[in-house]
Amino acid sequence: LWMVRRVFYGPVQVAALHTLEDLHYREMLPLGLIGVAILGLGCLPQVLMGYLTPSVQQLLTWSLVSKII
Repeated sequence: LWMVRRVFYGPVQVAALHTLEDLHYREMLPLGLIGVAILGLGCLPQVLMGYLTPSVQQLLTWSLVSKII
């Protein structure tokens, strides 16, 4: 906790870091899209699972067959 307090809430030690700005819209747009995708897949995981299920079943079949032989 000591390190977290110093890193995130402590005073800025390097003078060059005082000039840093917040994110611009060009950086916020990709982060926002990733955030929306994460939230969307978290709320509706069946959208992704519908595409993944056949591949996973095939991989499981291959792994079981390879262990039997």
